[in-house]
Amino acid sequence: MRVLILSNIEWADNNAFGNTMSNLFSGVSDVDIASLYRRSSLPNNDVCKKYYRISNSSIIKNFFSPQKIGDYFEYSDYKPVTITGNSEKKAISFIHKHKLNGIIYFIEDMLYDTKKWENNNFKKFINDFNPDIVFSFTKASKTHLLFLNIIKKYVPDSKIVTFIVDDICSVFSSNKHKKIIEEQLKQASKIYAITPSLKKKYEKLFDVEIDILTKGCDFSFSVTEKQNHTKTIVYAGNLLYGRDKTLIKLGQEIKLHNDISKDKLLLKIYSPTVVDTEIINRMNISGASEFLGAKSYDEILKILNSADVVLHVESFEEEQKKVVKHSFSTKITDCMQSGSVLFSIGAKGLASIDISSEIPGTFVAHSYNEIGDV
Repeated sequence: MRVLILSNIEWADNNAFGNTMSNLFSGVSDVDIASLYRRSSLPNNDVCKKYYRISNSSIIKNFFSPQKIGDYFEYSDYKPVTITGNSEKKAISFIHKHKLNGIIYFIEDMLYDTKKWENNNFKKFINDFNPDIVFSFTKASKTHLLFLNIIKKYVPDSKIVTFIVDDICSVFSSNKHKKIIEEQLKQASKIYAITPSLKKKYEKLFDVEIDILTKGCDFSFSVTEKQNHTKTIVYAGNLLYGRDKTLIKLGQEIKLHNDISKDKLLLKIYSPTVVDTEIINRMNISGASEFLGAKSYDEILKILNSADVVLHVESFEEEQKKVVKHSFSTKITDCMQSGSVLFSIGAKGLASIDISSEIPGTFVAHSYNEIGDV
């Protein structure tokens, strides 16, 4: 069986998409996997070896030489460690911060509507790989739908499998975006959702049948007795959707605790999210919390395993709560399999927080006021 993974981001274990893909497809036998994505950054995983890459910059640069757009490459016997596209990541962070997504998506749609990228290189890649299944997250993206339709044009017998991992209808609520989502769901041979609440909502909205698909856990890490003199609390995940503000508040609470207690705590924050120096400075609270940037997925697993407490947080801002209400953070499974105590911070009614509350031994704070009590 040949499975083509379609995404807008590179398959790297240190981002949420790549982490989920590696979890779903690692160890699967008799499956040939290829990745088609729209970024300049290189992938970084142990599962997929075949890639076709297109980026916005390559389309603009080669607009009048479209035969140069896109490149196919393979990783045969090694895991790549070179990471490119840092300027691209900074641009993406800037877009998220200033809420320019709508403008950027409009420009991106215009670029891909030209179909300059649909050249002989692209056609050869699709026809040579000849996927049986095209697997992707469900997107409210005209460009994403365009790719699905063109792949189906070249490989009409391929089956589309789509995975709803975020409540995209809450972010993109226009009729135009809902029609894009609806077309993806209607043409899919199989639809999955990551949480029961997403399944229920989208079955009702689009009159489709949806099954649950979740990220699994590897419990090979044993629960060990920690020997840390200062108890460490580790957060390893992105800083989007207002999570940075929750972490800063936690750091402030730890500072208050450390000022009056001999039992010291230290919050360590690991994240691949590119953030402003101002935010980093607010996270770096002397003797209480520190921002340590990105680490490889293997390193993160070891760091989580050695921590006294592992952390999942959500924002308490109403706007951000609407975005993540039905979503499940795949980082929770990494926390669960670490063997360390799980501490979740977030409001009741958020899927990831409600699920955390059902995990035995987990501590949950449902408000800022409850953080100090835990």
